[in-house]
Amino acid sequence: MKLYLATSSLNVDNILSTESVAPYSFYQVRNYGYDSFVCLDLIPFKNVLILFSQIPYFEIDDKEHDSRPLVLEIEVNESINPLVHIADYEGVNVYSTDTIIRLSPFNTRLLFFKPQDLNHSRLSCSDSLTNKLGDRFCFDMCRADFNLAHLSKTNLHVDDKCNNFEQKVFQDNRLNTIKGFVFGYYLGVSKSVSANSAKLLKIQKRVYDIAATVKNNGGYSNNSFFNELEQLDKEYRRNDPNSLKCKDLWDKTLTELGIPSEALNQLLTLYDVNGVVKTNFMKKQGVMPTVSLHQYGFNNIEMYRDNLKHYTDNIIREEQKIQLSSFDVMSTFDLDPSYETCMLAGEDSDSMIFNKFIDAILWHGIAPTPDTLRTDRFNIATEITKSAKSIWESTNQEWQNSSAQIFMNDLRQNIKSFTPLDINKQENVILKSIAAFVLKGEDLDAVVQFCEDNSYSDYRYALSLWGATIGYVKMSKPIISGLTKRPAFANIYKAIIALLYNVDSEGELPNIEEPVQIIQKEESRPIFVPAKEELDRLRIWQESIRSFLKQLKNVPKKKNLNALLESAFAENGNQMDYVKFFALLNDYKEWRTSKGEPIKAWKSMVEHFCPEEYSKRFGYSPEFIQQNKKQPKEMCEKSFDFFGLKQGEKFINEEYPEISSVSIITDENAANYLKACPKLVVYRTEIVDIFIEFQIKYQSGYYFKNQHQYNRNNNDVVDHFCKWCLSKKNPNAIPYTQDNKRMIDEIKKYLLIKYHD
Repeated sequence: MKLYLATSSLNVDNILSTESVAPYSFYQVRNYGYDSFVCLDLIPFKNVLILFSQIPYFEIDDKEHDSRPLVLEIEVNESINPLVHIADYEGVNVYSTDTIIRLSPFNTRLLFFKPQDLNHSRLSCSDSLTNKLGDRFCFDMCRADFNLAHLSKTNLHVDDKCNNFEQKVFQDNRLNTIKGFVFGYYLGVSKSVSANSAKLLKIQKRVYDIAATVKNNGGYSNNSFFNELEQLDKEYRRNDPNSLKCKDLWDKTLTELGIPSEALNQLLTLYDVNGVVKTNFMKKQGVMPTVSLHQYGFNNIEMYRDNLKHYTDNIIREEQKIQLSSFDVMSTFDLDPSYETCMLAGEDSDSMIFNKFIDAILWHGIAPTPDTLRTDRFNIATEITKSAKSIWESTNQEWQNSSAQIFMNDLRQNIKSFTPLDINKQENVILKSIAAFVLKGEDLDAVVQFCEDNSYSDYRYALSLWGATIGYVKMSKPIISGLTKRPAFANIYKAIIALLYNVDSEGELPNIEEPVQIIQKEESRPIFVPAKEELDRLRIWQESIRSFLKQLKNVPKKKNLNALLESAFAENGNQMDYVKFFALLNDYKEWRTSKGEPIKAWKSMVEHFCPEEYSKRFGYSPEFIQQNKKQPKEMCEKSFDFFGLKQGEKFINEEYPEISSVSIITDENAANYLKACPKLVVYRTEIVDIFIEFQIKYQSGYYFKNQHQYNRNNNDVVDHFCKWCLSKKNPNAIPYTQDNKRMIDEIKKYLLIKYHD
């Protein structure tokens, strides 16, 4: 169900960084994110959220803060967020919920009444480090459906109570931890590589450091550096997956050709063509040629360094792409519906051991935080060592004097006394990940650097622990942006939403939103009129202009013109004066040519909606000449001019000169004449449709069975038509209001100009 929530723009970063909106009381007890929420005076409830079936209009009077109206459009799942129906106010359903509503770019839009408010709100949170997906949420303009201030005066009965508050708070806090755990694991998948590539990465970084040292020494260095470079180069090529793949292809090809491998290698080496031949072989096989120190020599160490980095990055990138393509969220995690725990779903030994560790560390144990990791690292390591002992014994593994016990004790001593810790002596990937977390878990960059320095190939376990410790909300935007830029992100993100919230997300992930262009002044009025009838008139009035522009053909940059048309509507507020509106629209430079003249589309719209003003500026249109053939010169009044809002003259619409009469029943142009009526400002399409049907009925005979009720002369037919437009007996009649009655009276005068007896 699509519902709307009224709030303040001061809450934008709060809402987008947590990707949720909650009753006010939750913010004070959360252990993450903002501890406050700006409430509206019109919605003073603390323990429930109030939602509406239509868009509410409201204003915020806050002289101390730059608070602007914001409406959240949310697709609410009632099975997850139970709703209580409070009232039906003039067709607007009002609901309350005492639950937290989870938001995503798939189910939420942020709506504003003014473009200035939209851009200001987006800008205010654009530099927020915790606003990770804010640029993927849709920020849009809206037109209100009802006045919230009027609704608030009806004294609605709202049960401002949250059931099971403590349990919901616990689940909310735990969900932040679990979401951090899942995204940390996802980040770990994106950084994991093969064992060989992990070694390449470590070698490449060491080569980079040596090259930097040599450069800083002016290109001079001792032989030990050059010897180390040679050893690193050999080690790199031994672990290079492209070299290994090429070697297999080389041996296979020689076997197929019956050529002894050893003899050919000796021959190629003898004539110094071994490298050339094998490089050409790699190219023929579609394998990326490797980078070797011998290609560049010691005099071009910087070039060797740069190309080696580029080569390594390509290898890592391809492997990580494969890792992400096989990542299945739903089959990876086993989430307790109550958010008590989140385990790995795998049945392999690593998953089983890791589940026991995270149960002891995260879900039912010490639950370290970044701060406690910094200040109490040794005690945390001690508690984890105790857990490791229990885990080893519960899985029937020997703990006493085992490599696991020695490693964990060495880890504790390293923390306490800075004694050396040889990570590579430990083969168990879980224990190595635990060590990385305990030593560096308060900072992502430190964890990743530690893993790279020690040739870790699997980052999943260490980064999932880091993610759970910091929580999703505190994860910074640059960290997550590395994931969002990958092609697989949208589908993986949908799967994470389905896992955490049990909701299927539809549609594509919105692209990054661009700012809305603003040309009008800050004091523009919002698109709102206080009365519902007037609001209907305003919406129809605006829609008539939109529709006319839409049907115009061959209009350059129409999409941009449409956007500026909406901006003009916002600046125009609740006024329905065609003259003033098109004068305002002409202030936009995009609606003018390079010479400052109005564009053709603008002229067409003015000719249609304001034929009198069009005739003054551009000459009379044929319709206008026919309609105003006997217009007295003295019938004019002061009005706005289209070009600069200066005082000018326009024809008075309150009186109309007569022209030669024809029968309204038989005139084929009667509908077009009615459509051109300058007083027909709302319900234009509806009234013209009523007339067309009305005219057809009279053409076929007398209207209705009573032939004596109305005569077939123009005066009676026009009178009958005008009454029929407002008649309760007419299923297509427009609403009977004083404004509509006055408009119909003016239409009657207008019709009698041409159709009189």
